Amino acid sequence: MSPVLDTGMLHELYERKGAFPIDEDLLGRINPSTLGAETLQFLGMLVLWKQPKHIFEFGSGLSTLFLSRLQQRLGTTTPFPIMSIDHSQRYLGETRRALGGSSDVHLVHAPLAVTECAGRVFTTYHPAYTREIPHDIRFDLVLIDGPPAYRYGREAPLYHLAPYLTQDALIVLDDANREPEQEALANWQRTWPEGFAMVQFPDLKKGLAVLRIGEPARAVPAAVPGAQVTTDLDRVITFLKTEGGVFADGR
Repeated sequence: MSPVLDTGMLHELYERKGAFPIDEDLLGRINPSTLGAETLQFLGMLVLWKQPKHIFEFGSGLSTLFLSRLQQRLGTTTPFPIMSIDHSQRYLGETRRALGGSSDVHLVHAPLAVTECAGRVFTTYHPAYTREIPHDIRFDLVLIDGPPAYRYGREAPLYHLAPYLTQDALIVLDDANREPEQEALANWQRTWPEGFAMVQFPDLKKGLAVLRIGEPARAVPAAVPGAQVTTDLDRVITFLKTEGGVFADGR
């Protein structure tokens, strides 16, 4: 049986998030494109509760620095405690400089690509980043805060990462109030109908969802039955013209 999502505890952590301290220099780094202060506080409470051994992050930056400091303060000593990917070499460079000499974060460049997965085409991270994951590592906390808000941009990453998750992994989706993220949540529920459980916190900036899929090792189907699909060819064409995207088959 899949682990049950403790919704009562999640709501309690949310109500108590104001007690979580954030370093002054981190507060100074907050801007419209980063996680907000309350979101960071709630994320901190989740980490304190979950005590994750391995964290995976889509989209590097302020949250990477926050998670790295928190894991260090908690005394996490497991190998490969944090892996963070980003589509931008510039953002990765900024994150690397902010981390200083920290060796607990594995940063990987994952360019955006038009990728086929689960019977549909997504504009998302090229899945080659999964080759960087050690064969014996399974992640128990995932933060999805990227890629940028192209249509379906944040749905495909979970399909790619699912085989590398523990059964009770917590998945945190930022900007969950937006239409593409709501579609992603609905399609994930169709993909993992037996193990899916979710709590949404719409008041956190543009919304946040915390969920479990329960059976991550089960293969993603060739097509998700009844999936919500929004045709948006213009977005893909614009991406190819302006961002230099590449085509990938998702393998």
